[in-house]
Amino acid sequence: MARGLATVGVRHLLWFAIAAHVPVGIGAFAFGPRFLLQFFISPFQFFILVPWLMAFYSLKTGLVPVKSGEPFRRDKAPRVYWINVAFCVGIGSVCFVLNLLISWLVVNR
Repeated sequence: MARGLATVGVRHLLWFAIAAHVPVGIGAFAFGPRFLLQFFISPFQFFILVPWLMAFYSLKTGLVPVKSGEPFRRDKAPRVYWINVAFCVGIGSVCFVLNLLISWLVVNR
């Protein structure tokens, strides 16, 4: 059963990644290479990639590492596990939108 949950999580992560490329593509068509340069060189990339990579790692391994104590495991504490994975994806998404907005504003001025 845990193996099926990991497959569902990876499938959702892939759809999320595809959906994240759409606004970047629209910005690239609207503003050209200047937008892509501003988007990918931005320091906000760190705040996007780290939470998304942590969520991907958690989906792949079935545990969420924490600063102190035992990691949250998908089989022992599924509710806490999924809340933490969703939080990582959500924070990465908010930072993605913020980076998109800032890049759009910088190139648009």
